Amino acid sequence: MPQGYPCVRCPGEKTVILIDEYDVPLENAYFAGGYDQMTDLVRSLFESALKTNANLAFAVVTGCLRISKESIFTGLNNLKIISVTDDLYSEHFGFTQKEVESMLDFYGLWGNKQKVREWYDGYLFGNTEVYNPWSVINYVQSCYRNKDAFPKPYWSNTSSNSIVRRLVERAGENGKNTNR
Repeated sequence: MPQGYPCVRCPGEKTVILIDEYDVPLENAYFAGGYDQMTDLVRSLFESALKTNANLAFAVVTGCLRISKESIFTGLNNLKIISVTDDLYSEHFGFTQKEVESMLDFYGLWGNKQKVREWYDGYLFGNTEVYNPWSVINYVQSCYRNKDAFPKPYWSNTSSNSIVRRLVERAGENGKNTNR
């Protein structure tokens, strides 16, 4: 390993790969007219990293678009698709109430508990209520110099759901029917 790379070698240990917002390059390519090329690239990368990687323990892939075994994930085996309606890992998709309270207590911000709840609590995964981690972390950091800092919508402009909106707008009645 070249010098300057902060890497710890763990001989015999397999790798964990985290891919957040896998669908963002696909969405951007869709609107720029290069969707087919991007699909081929992402499929190739995923096959190399997730299918033929003997050093992989497991991977976590997140995104707004549902992962379909028929799309770029063709050929990947053992996919476990977990959505926001599932209970199995629901407490891992954000900060729980206990975790937020622990963080606020650690940083001496217990008095901001209600403000944090009003601004950043609002996700329900399965049956678990969780806080937006990005927003909570940024808010706590903003309180470093001023414990009464005003909360901000840190989640704004951090991602897009344009492709979902466009697909729903273009869908016929069968595509919009939720009673199936």
